[in-house]
Amino acid sequence: MATKKTPSKIPESVRAGHDGESITWFADEFGLTRHSVRKKITDANVHPSGRQRGNPLYRVSDVAPYLVSSRGGGEDGEDEPLPDPDRMHPADMNAYWSAQKNKVETSRSHDKLLAERGQLLEYDHVEYGLAALLRTQREVLLVSGDQIAAAAGLTSKQRTVLDEQIDLVLDNLKSSAQQIQDDVTGDELSED
Repeated sequence: MATKKTPSKIPESVRAGHDGESITWFADEFGLTRHSVRKKITDANVHPSGRQRGNPLYRVSDVAPYLVSSRGGGEDGEDEPLPDPDRMHPADMNAYWSAQKNKVETSRSHDKLLAERGQLLEYDHVEYGLAALLRTQREVLLVSGDQIAAAAGLTSKQRTVLDEQIDLVLDNLKSSAQQIQDDVTGDELSED
C-alpha cells in the first residue's frame, strides 16, 4: 500500500510546474470520496487550472482549504467517517461487502481488459522479456570484444584492458538485474 502524503506538503508534480492534481488525488490525500471532493470543489466555485486527458486538474492551494475545513465530520457534517462494517445493521453490512466485492471484480475486469489490449503485462512476461534482452546484450558485448580486437589488431595488453571493461559492464548489468529482482520480489537471481 502506498504511503500517504500529508496534505500540508506540496506534491512534487506541482513544484515541477504541473497544472494541478485530479479529483482522485485529492480524495486519496484527504481521505474523502471523489463525490465529496467534486461537490466541495463545485460548491466553492473553484475553476480547473488545467486538464489532463480531458479530466480537470486543480491547484492544491485552491482546493485544500475547502477540503480541510470539514474534514473528519466538521461543522457542516457532510463528510462521515469511513464506515465500520462491524457496527452496521446486517442488511447494510451485506450491502457494504457486496459493494466492496463489486469494486474488486470491477478492478479485475479492468486489469483483464488492459491486458487484452496489451496495455498491462503479467509480471512473468515482463521478467521473461527483460531476461531475453539482457541475454542479447551480454552476447553482443562478448562478441563485440572479439570483433574489435580483430578489426583493430589489438595487442594482448590492449585486449586484456578491453575484456576487463566488458566484464565490468556485464557485472554492472548483472547487479542491476539482481537489484531489480530483489526490489520486486525479494527473491535472488540464480548465479548464471
